[in-house]
Amino acid sequence: MAKHMKKGHPDGKKVGGRHKSATALAQEVLEFAVKLPYVKKATTKPITMVNGGSRRVTHKVVDGGLMVTARMSGSVQKVMIVTTAAKRVANDLDAHFN
Repeated sequence: MAKHMKKGHPDGKKVGGRHKSATALAQEVLEFAVKLPYVKKATTKPITMVNGGSRRVTHKVVDGGLMVTARMSGSVQKVMIVTTAAKRVANDLDAHFN
């Protein structure tokens, strides 16, 4: 875990937004993304509780970057990654998490 990130409460120069709680998988995605030179900012969205599910990371290109969904057993959290190189970030995420 990066020095500037406390467990479950990411922080740092490239981390933004008002929602500061993160699931373990969303925090892994966030930590990985902010290390990429072509990522300008990453923010976590509210955590949603769900029944079941397996660990997976999916993404969708949106205006301004990439919306990443980090799903674990019992929870889902979205991470918005602001970048002009969404396809590069998507490829890096796929290589790292899938």
